[in-house]
Amino acid sequence: MSSPIKLDNTLGSTWEQVPEEAPRTCRPWTSPRPHPCKKTTHPTNETKRQTARPVKTSGLELRPIPQQPPPFPTSPMPERPNRPTRLRIWQQNLNKSLDAQLDLLHAADPDDYDLLLLQEPYLDHINLTRANHHWSVVYPTCHHDNAARTHSVILVSRKLSTGAWIPISIPSPDLTAITISTNSTPVHIFNAYIEGDKDRALHALSRATQHLTPETLEGRIIWAGDFNRHHPLWDSEANNHLFTTENLDRAQVLLNMVAELGLEMTLPQGIPTLEAARTKNLTRPDNVFCSDSITDAIISCNTVPELRPTKTDHMPIHTTVDLTIEAAKEPPRRNFRDVDWDEFQATLANKLAGRPMPEEIRTEDEFHATLAALMAALNCAVDRHVPFSKPVPFTKRWWTKELGAMRQKVQLLGHMAYKHRAVPFHPAQCEYRTAHNRYVDKIRAAKKEHWEAWLDDADKYMVWNVNKFIKGGPMDGGQLRVPPLKVDGARDRCTANDDKSKLLYDTFFPPPGPPQPRDRTTSTQSQHSSYVPSPACKSRRPSRSSSNTKPPGRTESPTKASFDLEIYPDEWKISKTVVLRKPDRPCYGVAKSYRPIALINCIAKILSACVTSVLVYEAEKTLATRGPSLRGRPGRTTTDSLQLITKTVKDAWRSGKVASILFLDIKAAFPSADPECLFHDMRMRGVPEQLTNWLCKKLRGRKTMLMFDDYASEPFEIHSGIDQGCPLSVILYQFYNSDLVSSARLKDGELAVGTMDDVAVIVTGKTFEDTHNKLSGFMTRRKGALTWSQTHNSEFSFDKLGLLNCSAKLKDLGPSLRMNDTVVKPSHHHKFLGVLLDHKLYFHEHVAYALAKGTTWVLQFRRLAKSRFGLTFGLVKRLHQQNPDPAYLS
Repeated sequence: MSSPIKLDNTLGSTWEQVPEEAPRTCRPWTSPRPHPCKKTTHPTNETKRQTARPVKTSGLELRPIPQQPPPFPTSPMPERPNRPTRLRIWQQNLNKSLDAQLDLLHAADPDDYDLLLLQEPYLDHINLTRANHHWSVVYPTCHHDNAARTHSVILVSRKLSTGAWIPISIPSPDLTAITISTNSTPVHIFNAYIEGDKDRALHALSRATQHLTPETLEGRIIWAGDFNRHHPLWDSEANNHLFTTENLDRAQVLLNMVAELGLEMTLPQGIPTLEAARTKNLTRPDNVFCSDSITDAIISCNTVPELRPTKTDHMPIHTTVDLTIEAAKEPPRRNFRDVDWDEFQATLANKLAGRPMPEEIRTEDEFHATLAALMAALNCAVDRHVPFSKPVPFTKRWWTKELGAMRQKVQLLGHMAYKHRAVPFHPAQCEYRTAHNRYVDKIRAAKKEHWEAWLDDADKYMVWNVNKFIKGGPMDGGQLRVPPLKVDGARDRCTANDDKSKLLYDTFFPPPGPPQPRDRTTSTQSQHSSYVPSPACKSRRPSRSSSNTKPPGRTESPTKASFDLEIYPDEWKISKTVVLRKPDRPCYGVAKSYRPIALINCIAKILSACVTSVLVYEAEKTLATRGPSLRGRPGRTTTDSLQLITKTVKDAWRSGKVASILFLDIKAAFPSADPECLFHDMRMRGVPEQLTNWLCKKLRGRKTMLMFDDYASEPFEIHSGIDQGCPLSVILYQFYNSDLVSSARLKDGELAVGTMDDVAVIVTGKTFEDTHNKLSGFMTRRKGALTWSQTHNSEFSFDKLGLLNCSAKLKDLGPSLRMNDTVVKPSHHHKFLGVLLDHKLYFHEHVAYALAKGTTWVLQFRRLAKSRFGLTFGLVKRLHQQNPDPAYLS
């Protein structure tokens, strides 16, 4: 490399006159001991292993494994041919420095390191550290609940399967731990930061290790971290001034715990891990301890001083363990944004010309053959013109080649400075310090310059990326992961991915209820229905409205035959269900904090969009879904529902009456929908039998695979529910809950405003006793809400029921509502459709809520709309008009 060679030529004449430090010799009891049957493929670690006798001190058997630092500039962690057979750990104290953590993240390639054990990491003002999406962040259990500062964090590489590791719960801000599954016994890795004058975290570490079951306690344990203890067993003899009575007593506490648990020191004696910032004295506060059963699997454990990040005085400790760990499965993905669509369409047309589509498909075999030919042509065009996405680099976007060259130069100087550390005022140390400071300044300047250049180059397309950054909210940048999930009524949590997927499946897709008697009469409206029997003629509009990143293709012939022959192929019934987090949940350790989104076949999705357009148009035309169900219908918005509620209440006040509003919430509305009940309701509202039969074919025999983290489950059968993510989901659920909304008796002063799974029931009367009787009747009468809940397999969340007693003269909240065994207490305000409604309709609470949220948006825009380095006025105006105004209300 050009920079190191030039550096050697320029400084070689100065360093040649200075004698190098004599190599350190080990005492006989600290000599390296052999690792039987351990042959490393690391080219820089080919050192001769010598036998040694172990030494026991105070019941502790110490058998260090010294490892000479690899010669620079060879990479300390080369690419491994069989990556899952090596567990590679980088242990580092960062001195709470952001510069140090960013430098570490750009030096630690996730392909070369599996774990980053960080002590004293950087934390911002909202208690979040810094990472990137190549790492999963493991915080202490009490990180968000404890006022004490977190001193320990673990970063786990995405290259490791999420099913191969689980966090260990330890109620201490100074400890983090994970359990890694191997081909034999699991390995428990503890990352510790122990304060120099306190033993609290040390006792917590010992208790956490002892609380493991006896089976796992006999397994493999690794203690690593900054223990802040000094003892002749690991410190150099030159640091005898540190061996005071107090320090030795504190170190003895650690030694007793290590001896009790049968651990051995893995990092060789005498290797320093810290260079004092002022005195440059080398000490050993960091250490690594392992159990007997894993010591033989240790390939190397040593410091790499030249890789020390900036702004920290601790040396990195690299540990390599011979373990077989499950690697993450990362299938390649296509990049549909980098496609020449003219060439794509030409190739697709040529392939289809070789096998023309029939004008009419008459048999089922002909349908499947035509569909197979269409998919073969489409897949051929995809293989030829759609490239695979390139792996995303682990470095930040502001990282440049110049910074990489500077880092290599700093690492070379650091290696030389460490090599001549015994020579005071050596030129290498001065050169290293100067280059180190320049490197830090260059990192800060690169971040600022990249941000300013990105804002200057922003256009109307990049403005949506700006919007994504603003709406993303605070985060540490790490890869999110589904944590161990709590099971109702069970003490243990689901930790394996198979168990998580089963629990999520049971939550997302509840079993269908018992069959309910149906009214066999047919609606007279269906005999004169103007529903279009085949939506193939409207297939062009949805395909044109779809994103250009999805491949086009001719689908009229198969889609028309799908209705004429009532065929829905089995391959269209297999979907992928992506598990997403529900926003703003206090805890994501329960399955209810997640929601499913279905990814269905592209052609099937276009066909569903065609059917949706037909159903929506004809339903509005024939008033099949007529009623106060406003959300999801053309020409209706959320504000229409709120204005209807406000008008109804104020009209009652003008007439000298009062009003009560009951807010209902349906559990798992879409997954709980009963298909047979849906088809019955659609037929009763005039939908032709041909269309309901096609929907019956679509919704029967479905299978889905749950997708979360890097895991894909085996196919699960779906017996009920409406696919969330399918274009048909909204209109189908409007038919499904139309009986609930229309059960309100308008002549008796009842009104139900339906918005999917949220329903508000508004009743008026002379007194609150009258309104509560009407609400109770709406819920409990024949063909009321509870009857609909039972017949439609849809359970109300009684713990989420809300009640507002609205009166122009009432000063308190009014009486409670009693329905059978349920008592609903009135509240001052309730959130409905993202708006806080209060019992006086003053909207003071929502104004305060909108003000707080709007202020957050304004502060974000203030950073982007600077006059010198910021977005142009047109982009800021466009971003403001399309985003913050709706955000104030939700």
